[in-house]
Amino acid sequence: EREVRQLAVDNSAMTYLNVSLIGLNGRLHPAITGVATTHQVKKMRPHIKMLCGNYLTFEMKSNQSGGSAHCHLCLYKTESLEHLISICEKIDDMRTRIKTKMVSICNENGVKIDITKFTHKQFTQYVLDPSSMNLPKRVPLDHPVLPILFQQSRDFCYGIDQIRRKVISE
Repeated sequence: EREVRQLAVDNSAMTYLNVSLIGLNGRLHPAITGVATTHQVKKMRPHIKMLCGNYLTFEMKSNQSGGSAHCHLCLYKTESLEHLISICEKIDDMRTRIKTKMVSICNENGVKIDITKFTHKQFTQYVLDPSSMNLPKRVPLDHPVLPILFQQSRDFCYGIDQIRRKVISE
Protein backbone atom coordinates (compact mmCIF):
# COMPACT_ATOMS: atom_id res chain seq x y z
CA GLU A 1 0.00 0.00 0.00
CA ARG A 2 2.84 2.41 0.81
CA GLU A 3 4.20 2.21 -2.75
CA VAL A 4 0.77 2.78 -4.33
CA ARG A 5 0.08 5.68 -1.97
CA GLN A 6 3.39 7.33 -2.91
CA LEU A 7 2.59 6.95 -6.61
CA ALA A 8 -0.78 8.61 -5.98
CA VAL A 9 0.81 11.43 -3.97
CA ASP A 10 3.35 11.98 -6.76
CA ASN A 11 0.58 12.14 -9.38
CA SER A 12 0.27 15.87 -9.98
CA ALA A 13 -3.20 15.43 -11.50
CA MET A 14 -4.62 14.29 -8.18
CA THR A 15 -4.84 17.79 -6.73
CA TYR A 16 -8.26 17.36 -5.14
CA LEU A 17 -8.04 13.75 -3.93
CA ASN A 18 -5.77 13.76 -0.90
CA VAL A 19 -4.54 10.20 -0.47
CA SER A 20 -1.58 10.98 1.76
CA LEU A 21 -3.73 10.98 4.90
CA ILE A 22 -6.02 8.02 4.20
CA GLY A 23 -5.39 4.44 3.25
CA LEU A 24 -5.89 3.20 -0.28
CA ASN A 25 -7.54 -0.04 0.73
CA GLY A 26 -10.30 -0.95 3.12
CA ARG A 27 -12.85 1.80 3.71
CA LEU A 28 -14.59 3.38 0.72
CA HIS A 29 -14.05 7.05 -0.04
CA PRO A 30 -17.23 8.90 0.96
CA ALA A 31 -17.64 10.19 -2.63
CA ILE A 32 -18.75 6.73 -3.75
CA THR A 33 -21.13 5.98 -0.92
CA GLY A 34 -24.90 6.41 -1.13
CA VAL A 35 -25.10 5.42 -4.80
CA ALA A 36 -27.84 2.86 -5.33
CA THR A 37 -29.14 3.13 -8.90
CA THR A 38 -27.58 2.98 -12.35
CA HIS A 39 -28.65 6.58 -12.95
CA GLN A 40 -26.76 7.67 -9.82
CA VAL A 41 -23.69 5.77 -11.06
CA LYS A 42 -23.98 7.58 -14.39
CA LYS A 43 -24.10 10.91 -12.56
CA MET A 44 -21.15 9.90 -10.40
CA ARG A 45 -18.73 9.42 -13.29
CA PRO A 46 -17.92 13.10 -14.07
CA HIS A 47 -17.65 13.84 -10.34
CA ILE A 48 -15.13 11.04 -9.73
CA LYS A 49 -13.14 11.98 -12.86
CA MET A 50 -12.96 15.58 -11.61
CA LEU A 51 -12.02 14.52 -8.09
CA CYS A 52 -9.20 12.31 -9.39
CA GLY A 53 -7.93 14.94 -11.84
CA ASN A 54 -8.88 12.78 -14.79
CA TYR A 55 -11.60 15.01 -16.28
CA LEU A 56 -10.49 16.18 -19.71
CA THR A 57 -10.61 19.97 -19.67
CA PHE A 58 -9.29 21.97 -22.61
CA GLU A 59 -6.35 23.03 -20.44
CA MET A 60 -5.42 19.37 -19.92
CA LYS A 61 -5.96 18.57 -23.59
CA SER A 62 -3.77 21.51 -24.61
CA ASN A 63 -1.00 20.40 -22.26
CA GLN A 64 -1.15 16.83 -23.57
CA SER A 65 -1.56 17.31 -27.31
CA GLY A 66 -1.52 21.02 -28.10
CA GLY A 67 -4.35 23.18 -29.26
CA SER A 68 -6.29 25.90 -27.52
CA ALA A 69 -6.88 25.76 -23.78
CA HIS A 70 -9.74 28.29 -23.84
CA CYS A 71 -13.13 27.58 -22.31
CA HIS A 72 -15.66 26.76 -25.00
CA LEU A 73 -18.50 27.89 -22.74
CA CYS A 74 -17.43 31.46 -21.95
CA LEU A 75 -14.28 31.84 -24.08
CA TYR A 76 -12.05 32.50 -21.06
CA LYS A 77 -8.37 31.88 -21.89
CA THR A 78 -8.00 28.68 -19.84
CA GLU A 79 -10.59 26.00 -19.12
CA SER A 80 -9.33 24.35 -15.94
CA LEU A 81 -11.35 22.34 -13.47
CA GLU A 82 -11.27 25.28 -11.05
CA HIS A 83 -12.56 27.53 -13.83
CA LEU A 84 -15.47 25.21 -14.65
CA ILE A 85 -16.56 24.68 -11.05
CA SER A 86 -15.86 28.10 -9.53
CA ILE A 87 -15.53 30.79 -12.20
CA CYS A 88 -17.14 30.10 -15.60
CA GLU A 89 -19.94 32.58 -16.18
CA LYS A 90 -22.00 30.05 -18.18
CA ILE A 91 -22.23 27.93 -15.02
CA ASP A 92 -23.15 30.87 -12.73
CA ASP A 93 -26.84 29.99 -12.31
CA MET A 94 -26.11 26.35 -11.55
CA ARG A 95 -23.23 27.35 -9.22
CA THR A 96 -25.44 29.81 -7.32
CA ARG A 97 -28.10 27.12 -6.84
CA ILE A 98 -25.59 24.53 -5.60
CA LYS A 99 -23.93 27.02 -3.21
CA THR A 100 -27.29 28.02 -1.77
CA LYS A 101 -28.39 24.41 -1.46
CA MET A 102 -25.13 23.26 0.17
CA VAL A 103 -25.17 26.15 2.66
CA SER A 104 -28.80 25.35 3.49
CA ILE A 105 -28.09 21.63 3.92
CA CYS A 106 -25.15 22.39 6.22
CA ASN A 107 -27.10 24.93 8.29
CA GLU A 108 -30.07 22.56 8.68
CA ASN A 109 -27.71 19.82 9.91
CA GLY A 110 -25.59 21.88 12.29
CA VAL A 111 -22.47 22.07 10.10
CA LYS A 112 -20.96 25.54 10.42
CA ILE A 113 -18.98 26.04 7.22
CA ASP A 114 -19.30 29.31 5.32
CA ILE A 115 -18.40 28.31 1.77
CA THR A 116 -19.29 31.80 0.52
CA LYS A 117 -15.95 32.96 1.97
CA PHE A 118 -13.92 30.21 0.26
CA THR A 119 -11.44 31.03 -2.49
CA HIS A 120 -12.13 29.56 -5.93
CA LYS A 121 -9.65 26.76 -5.22
CA GLN A 122 -11.26 26.02 -1.84
CA PHE A 123 -14.77 26.07 -3.31
CA THR A 124 -13.67 23.68 -6.06
CA GLN A 125 -12.18 21.39 -3.42
CA TYR A 126 -15.36 21.60 -1.31
CA VAL A 127 -17.60 20.73 -4.25
CA LEU A 128 -15.46 17.74 -5.15
CA ASP A 129 -14.89 16.55 -1.57
CA PRO A 130 -16.43 18.43 1.38
CA SER A 131 -14.60 16.06 3.75
CA SER A 132 -11.15 16.82 2.32
CA MET A 133 -8.20 17.46 4.59
CA ASN A 134 -7.16 20.11 2.03
CA LEU A 135 -9.93 22.43 3.28
CA PRO A 136 -9.58 24.96 6.10
CA LYS A 137 -12.89 23.68 7.52
CA ARG A 138 -14.40 20.39 6.42
CA VAL A 139 -17.36 18.11 7.04
CA PRO A 140 -16.32 15.22 9.34
CA LEU A 141 -16.24 11.79 7.69
CA ASP A 142 -18.79 10.40 10.14
CA HIS A 143 -21.29 13.25 9.81
CA PRO A 144 -24.66 12.07 8.42
CA VAL A 145 -24.89 15.12 6.10
CA LEU A 146 -21.88 14.01 4.03
CA PRO A 147 -23.77 11.65 1.66
CA ILE A 148 -26.31 14.41 1.00
CA LEU A 149 -23.53 16.87 0.12
CA PHE A 150 -21.86 14.33 -2.15
CA GLN A 151 -25.18 13.83 -3.95
CA GLN A 152 -25.29 17.57 -4.58
CA SER A 153 -21.68 17.45 -5.78
CA ARG A 154 -22.46 14.62 -8.19
CA ASP A 155 -25.48 16.48 -9.56
CA PHE A 156 -23.45 19.68 -10.05
CA CYS A 157 -20.52 17.94 -11.77
CA TYR A 158 -22.91 15.98 -13.97
CA GLY A 159 -24.68 19.22 -14.91
CA ILE A 160 -21.38 20.87 -15.87
CA ASP A 161 -20.46 17.83 -17.94
CA GLN A 162 -23.80 17.85 -19.78
CA ILE A 163 -23.53 21.57 -20.60
CA ARG A 164 -19.97 21.08 -21.90
CA ARG A 165 -20.94 18.07 -24.00
CA LYS A 166 -23.80 20.01 -25.60
CA VAL A 167 -21.66 23.06 -26.43
CA ILE A 168 -18.72 21.00 -27.73
CA SER A 169 -20.95 18.85 -29.96
CA GLU A 170 -22.54 21.90 -31.63
